[in-house]
Amino acid sequence: MARQRSLVEDDRTGTLDALDELDRRLIELLQIDGRPANTEPARRLKVTEGIVRNRITRLLAENLIQVGA
Repeated sequence: MARQRSLVEDDRTGTLDALDELDRRLIELLQIDGRPANTEPARRLKVTEGIVRNRITRLLAENLIQVGA
């Protein structure tokens, strides 16, 4: 059975401390509009669409963000 990561793990993976400035700015944009095409936040953050896609995938995988309805 898979073990769910805690936000206080020592290895920093899955912790809020692991977020850099780009992650934090991306999360701010997603809080306003949670499901834009990746091109929109990429344009606003001045990074490639692939970077945004990879960051969102990682944030979801590490349970640092959730998609809600």
